[in-house]
Amino acid sequence: MAGTTDPLRPIALVDLPGVPGFDEVVFANGDLVLAHSRANTVDIVDPVKRRMVAQIKNIDSPKGMAVDAQGGLLYIAAAGSSTINVVSTADWKVVGVIGLRNTPGKILYVPQMKSLLIASPMGRTVSVVSTEGAMKIAPNAVSELASFDVQGRPRDIAWDSQNKIAYVTLEDTNEVIALNPSNPESPVSRRMRLTASQPTAILFDPASRRLFVAVRFAVLQLNADNGAETARVAAAGGTDALWLDQSNNNLFAASGDGTVTVMSVAGNKLELRGEYKGDVRGHALAYDPANHLVFLAGGREGKSKMLVLRNISGMAPVVESLNAQK
Repeated sequence: MAGTTDPLRPIALVDLPGVPGFDEVVFANGDLVLAHSRANTVDIVDPVKRRMVAQIKNIDSPKGMAVDAQGGLLYIAAAGSSTINVVSTADWKVVGVIGLRNTPGKILYVPQMKSLLIASPMGRTVSVVSTEGAMKIAPNAVSELASFDVQGRPRDIAWDSQNKIAYVTLEDTNEVIALNPSNPESPVSRRMRLTASQPTAILFDPASRRLFVAVRFAVLQLNADNGAETARVAAAGGTDALWLDQSNNNLFAASGDGTVTVMSVAGNKLELRGEYKGDVRGHALAYDPANHLVFLAGGREGKSKMLVLRNISGMAPVVESLNAQK
């Protein structure tokens, strides 16, 4: 395995079935859930025993996932069938299928609305789908409550529960938009033009009202209320996955070549802590703050693997920052 630099240290390499090709990782009911798009499965891995404990088969190209922890449900966007598969996290059985007009990508569950927000890059839309009555099989029914033309390819969505606004990255127009789903007449309230290309992943920190956006060669920090860029950190090309650990003020970013960048977000700043690049290629990233573990699903030598890294950034000094000059 390739050498490491602080603040991450490899501690395990887990074999997974099927050909490599993972899109997203989430936690549900204490387990890691991996959208294995190349295998048309969703794999459930015990993070303590570090082995697969269940598998959901015949999900046609699973992409985004969203978890309703209180309801015990997992929502899986199946791009190949333009559906949302509803899964019970108690036994990992499909209990419902929701039909969509457009091919889904990233999805977000909003408890306030009891709805899913669904990004469709191909349809250039963000849709709202109610989760009430989701436990039924209706793949041929059209279920959107609303569908908004966002005039770009939406890649990811973050939710501001205070203002009930969705922040959406538009990859082809280099923008972040503020979308109000309760205002169908004029849903896009603001367009934030970025001085960077190909925005993908986005996260919102409600405590500081900051947005973190992955772009082609960096991660940006924005003021959510006016869209101003306040800092940026250089990252590996193609970085398109983010995970925010608010309890320890860490932000993790991953790119398709397996590079994981660790940043500090303390004090309303964005500063580089370090970078790890191993020989497991993949961008499907999850972080366990209780045990300070990073999980990265990908591939090595044509086989599916999950790399487990220990975060030791608390002992590592901040080494570099590229803060915007204002």
